[in-house]
Amino acid sequence: MLDIVQLRAEISSTMSLDIAYFRAHKGQKVGILGPNGCGKSSLLKAMLGFIPVQNYRYVIDGKDALYMPRQALANYLALVPQHTPELAFSARYFIELACSNPSQQAVDGILQQLGIMHLAESPLNQLSGGERQQVYLARALAQQPQILLLDEPTNHLDVANQVSMLDTIETLPHTCVLVLHDINLAARYCDYVYMMKQGQIVCHGRPNAIMTSENIQTVFGLTMITDRHPMADCPRFTYQF
Repeated sequence: MLDIVQLRAEISSTMSLDIAYFRAHKGQKVGILGPNGCGKSSLLKAMLGFIPVQNYRYVIDGKDALYMPRQALANYLALVPQHTPELAFSARYFIELACSNPSQQAVDGILQQLGIMHLAESPLNQLSGGERQQVYLARALAQQPQILLLDEPTNHLDVANQVSMLDTIETLPHTCVLVLHDINLAARYCDYVYMMKQGQIVCHGRPNAIMTSENIQTVFGLTMITDRHPMADCPRFTYQF
């Protein structure tokens, strides 16, 4: 479990994080929703120790993570970034770098799990943005963390591959914290959702409870038509143009 209480951080002269409460239980798929620039990615960076924060309660798996060394944090957390650099490494080598005991069998297992074995020997700088995103997920899994932090994991993916990526994430045993922009995908794939605005959590809860047209209006300033998904037990949103 990941547990944060009273996190505060200055992101810029005009932006700060003020997170009263954030929790992700073991195995949960937790979504973070909010408009651009509201602090979603900064919250993930704070969890990883990438940005300075004021004293706060930060517990991972029952252990105080506030002053945990970066390498120790890496045993618990792995990041799939929003922007994936175009490196010249092959996908296989890039994934091996994250393995504590790299082996062809271990890497092949991850590649097969994600359905990207055909990319194994391809240089990252010759892959599409979506293919690189899948390789970065494979690298994160190779790190063998307990918790995956995924910053817009569907970025650069076409509709079919967005669904395929989230189908894969849904089956993982890991706790997953996902920054998402698509409201309907968050409602379908997340067990729990935090909605952010201007560096703060506006509301949080299960999608059926808090993903309402009123909360969407508050957070995004959008008027939405809400009904029920005909094939899933979740709300569905349509933009009112």
